[in-house]
Amino acid sequence: MKSAKKSTSRGQQQRSGSRVAIVGCGNIGAAILGALARSSNVGKANVIACDVDSERLEAFQQELGVAITTEPREAAELADTVILAVKPKHVRDALIGMKGGLSSQKVLLSVAAGWPIEELRRLVGKSVKVGRVMPNFAVGVGLGMSCVFAEDVEVARRAEELFSATGMVYQLGAEAEIDAVTGLSASGIAFVFAMLEGLQDGGLLAGLPREAAQLIAAQTALGAAGMVLDTGLSPSALKESVVTPAGTTIAGLMELETKGVRAAFANAVNAATERARAIGKSIQRTK
Repeated sequence: MKSAKKSTSRGQQQRSGSRVAIVGCGNIGAAILGALARSSNVGKANVIACDVDSERLEAFQQELGVAITTEPREAAELADTVILAVKPKHVRDALIGMKGGLSSQKVLLSVAAGWPIEELRRLVGKSVKVGRVMPNFAVGVGLGMSCVFAEDVEVARRAEELFSATGMVYQLGAEAEIDAVTGLSASGIAFVFAMLEGLQDGGLLAGLPREAAQLIAAQTALGAAGMVLDTGLSPSALKESVVTPAGTTIAGLMELETKGVRAAFANAVNAATERARAIGKSIQRTK
């Protein structure tokens, strides 16, 4: 980790040596669960899955070889780190269910949108070490983007150690930035899926078979993202490298500009961010 407040890591393989419980195994929780169970720096022997759906848990146990429980308190007692991955509306009940299982020796990492650290501490006790992580759905294939905020350096390090098994980790400088990350990354991956769907449909319209159109669209997006990450150049600069006068690319780009596609993506991120902020405000009003 480069610093306590701002760093980026990709696929570190430092073994954690501690047990991790994932409480809430819906889509994002299951993605984190699978990544940690299969990783060399955590491993299935150190992972506990907790959910209200016992059939779902049994499937995870059979597929991944992890320990399972339907009781949040038991999960918290058995683990050194608890990743809270329930939906925002279920956070309060999940934390109440953990009472007695959390202590000053434990770390709680919440991936729930809108729930500030202050409110989480109010429910679990001031002595529990608490941090927030905002991952996206790609954690399940090791290509996730997880952003971390924690006031405690030890908690930030623990979060980075764990989530580096799921992709890239970025340390935020302020908790308020998590709402923007929710809009840009956690929700943004769905916007990219929508973009890929449009590119695929364009390939179909141009006469490509469906399988070919999907593959080519996905690899094109992956390649574009890889160039931004590897070169450090802005998307704008890289875009200009592809454009030639009176060529095919400028013709397509002008169509996108005419339809306001770039502004639509920016507005989608902003709308998702505002929704995350609204969830946080509603939580504070109901405390």
